[in-house]
Amino acid sequence: MMKKIAGLLLLTLIAACAPLPQAAPEPAAPPPAAPPPAPRPAPALTGDWTDWPAAPGDWTYRGEPAGSVASFGAPGAAPRFSLRCDKGRILLLHPGVLPAGKAAMMTVTATAGGAAYPVQNVAGGLPYVVATLTPRDAMLDKVIFSRGRFLVQVEGAPGLVLPSWPEIARVVEDCRG
Repeated sequence: MMKKIAGLLLLTLIAACAPLPQAAPEPAAPPPAAPPPAPRPAPALTGDWTDWPAAPGDWTYRGEPAGSVASFGAPGAAPRFSLRCDKGRILLLHPGVLPAGKAAMMTVTATAGGAAYPVQNVAGGLPYVVATLTPRDAMLDKVIFSRGRFLVQVEGAPGLVLPSWPEIARVVEDCRG
């Protein structure tokens, strides 16, 4: 019996010499997620502009004290293009800002032809460039009677294919009186 007690005592002493089990270390924080890849730039549109996809959005018309305006874009977002009658002149407004001293042109193309107009920054610091036309400019009629769409291009910006809707004709007629 003494041998059994001595054996148990020896086992107890050996067990006491073993280190206490330690809790598993906390897992390391996961590495930060890689940022999502940058969106690819839209491919350059080639071929006939009448085959290019139209810009998403709708035209809206509103009267103002100085005239009227037709704006194209998504509801609640800044317009992607506007046509404004302002005291007897037509203003074509496109998002963008020209660097100081830089000249650029806005080209408007309809199914019956096109025309180019010089643009300048909108006064007051708004981030738009503007081309000014007379209400009787023949290009306005070409846009109004274009076969469903027309193209606006400003140097340094992608082309914008817009639907030719009645809001445009309404602004032009308001300005012509």
